[in-house]
Amino acid sequence: MKKLTLVFILFLSILYFSCENQSLKIYILGYDGGNAVYWLNDKKNILTNTGYDSQAKAIYVSGNKVIIVGQDDFPNNAVYWENGKQVILSKINKHAVATGIAVLGSDVYISGHDGSYEGEWNAVYWHNGNQHILPSININSRAYAIAIFNSDIFIVGYDGDDAVFWKNGQQVVLPKTGREAIARTISVSNSGVYIAGQDGMTDNWDAVYWHNSEQTILPRASERAWAESIFISDTDIYIAGFDSGAVYWHNEEQVILSTSSVGGIASAIAVNNSDIYIAGGLFRETYEFDSVYWYNRKLILLPRISEGYINNILIVP
Repeated sequence: MKKLTLVFILFLSILYFSCENQSLKIYILGYDGGNAVYWLNDKKNILTNTGYDSQAKAIYVSGNKVIIVGQDDFPNNAVYWENGKQVILSKINKHAVATGIAVLGSDVYISGHDGSYEGEWNAVYWHNGNQHILPSININSRAYAIAIFNSDIFIVGYDGDDAVFWKNGQQVVLPKTGREAIARTISVSNSGVYIAGQDGMTDNWDAVYWHNSEQTILPRASERAWAESIFISDTDIYIAGFDSGAVYWHNEEQVILSTSSVGGIASAIAVNNSDIYIAGGLFRETYEFDSVYWYNRKLILLPRISEGYINNILIVP
């Protein structure tokens, strides 16, 4: 009788765990075979069908509204898709890319850059579809991510050789120890402004993060490491990135997801309760990327038709 009771309790536990996870919506964004795509609970959805270098970069979800931003390289436009319908954003140069999204009430803010293949880029943002150029002192600046906190708008990127962020349009240069630095990702909360990226030069990079503009260098095992994504959960700091392969740092302690012999990158991270979701890619023998994610370090392959890459992940309870 005790054995049957134990089996029944175990069955209920497994059923509860399964149902709990089924209630989550896991959005993973990237590209597959040159098309912008996203996966919702591992099922792939195609946003473009041109086969050019189109990508889905960032996402906002509220109720039944899903807005995804990115690029459609036919013909070189920054775009967003609202519930699958594409909208082209204005541009002033040959090429534009939308990289991040944040929403405040009915106002939609999208970060990105607008420029040319000759290397002249402007960091920009769009407010309800209208483009604004962010102040810079160099001919090459880019914006990679955006966040809103207490009505303040934060955008991160770089300006020349400096990692920077803009707060309400005013540029702030972040401290660096190397010749060049890039700010790639941001999270803002009551505990402050957290920005992550890289600092160094050429083939010698440190993965770093800044908390309220104070820089911390993350431990690394190789000559090149960088941070791609940051997530703050209470007092815990989670950062995904690269160090000879896919890695993440939890409160500055590095966790290896793929070895240098396999190769790979962790490009996005999200935490739900105590569960850690990391999306990225692994190299195949043909030097193509497999699109993957790790759920509490368990590897899950995403369906694909060709070489792909992951840019972002969002967990919606």
